[in-house]
Amino acid sequence: MGYHVVGIDISPYFISMARRRAAEARLADRARFVIGDAREVSDLLKGEGPFDAVLCLWTSIGYFGYEDDVRMFSSARSLARPGAILVLNTANRDGIIASYCQSFIHELDDIEAHELRKLDLSRSILISRWRICEREEGALKIRAEVKMELRLYAPHEILTLLRDAGWEPEGIYASLSLDQLRPSSRWLVALARAPG
Repeated sequence: MGYHVVGIDISPYFISMARRRAAEARLADRARFVIGDAREVSDLLKGEGPFDAVLCLWTSIGYFGYEDDVRMFSSARSLARPGAILVLNTANRDGIIASYCQSFIHELDDIEAHELRKLDLSRSILISRWRICEREEGALKIRAEVKMELRLYAPHEILTLLRDAGWEPEGIYASLSLDQLRPSSRWLVALARAPG
């Protein structure tokens, strides 16, 4: 569509995938990818911008707590031009509770991630134990085990978080297609603007 894009992710693996896909789509000249912690976005992109849009996709928040999430969105706000749009796509706490499942298997190329979950409703925390496996010659071999905690946000908490970070919320939805948010919606999408 002609946009110039900068992508940030803490995972070198995901950044290498993004670079490969951009090259395959012949878009490498308009897409730059940075390995780094999104909480440090203003340092990672120092001297760049202002940006017309900020996209935070696939539950990139909640891993370090409310204050760090506010800091991340405040940092992104400092790089956005007045009137810039923010699109936040994350898990909907209410939908996770409504369809709670204790285990999942996620597949990505030759990698399988087995997730065992536990909900701590008193803190709105999803505790996950991940077993990362790689398929070799038809068998799965365990490569790593990781435990993580994810702060789940209810829709009203997301709107408060964005206001606390200096954004002006415009709406909250169930998908990037702007479907109506329901208590059972697994995802939520919040739209906000940089004041100006």
